[in-house]
Amino acid sequence: LREWPFWFTPFWAKAVKTLGHSRSTMLNAISAFFSLGNAPTSIEIKPGVHMPLINLGGVHSHPSNYSAWLQMGGTGLDSALMYGDDIQVMVGNAVRDSGIQRDKLFITSKVPCCPSNFSSWCSWYDSEYRDLSAYTRAEIDARLLGVEQVDLILLHWPCATMEQTIATYRSLEEVALA
Repeated sequence: LREWPFWFTPFWAKAVKTLGHSRSTMLNAISAFFSLGNAPTSIEIKPGVHMPLINLGGVHSHPSNYSAWLQMGGTGLDSALMYGDDIQVMVGNAVRDSGIQRDKLFITSKVPCCPSNFSSWCSWYDSEYRDLSAYTRAEIDARLLGVEQVDLILLHWPCATMEQTIATYRSLEEVALA
């Protein structure tokens, strides 16, 4: 499991516990999941928009093998501007190199407000992005990913105040409308 840091749904947490931690066992489990037949593999989050139940994510310190994920049939990718430019570019390269049509993939990303006392990541993030709106951060994120838009953009962390959080969320609503 240390070779591929997955962000698991409860199904995968149970699979890891039941099946063990070897890479080959996990690959077999993932392949089995994608061939379940009538079992749902996605959920409709709004009319016509289906989000996969399993999305692969990774952070700067533990990047995932996004290309292998897509080759195995995975369609959901989870990323965040906070994970680092290199991770965003890796995800984008995997999407581009896979040859899979963009509308067959689901890309989630996150833009944080990141109050500076929250973590050391926030200090770095603030030094890079403090003066930019959430809308601009989302545009930078999509550009690093090499896509025109992401399928789901989330607020990664709340801001220091409720007012700042609401203002940032409203800025992200503009992304959805663009």
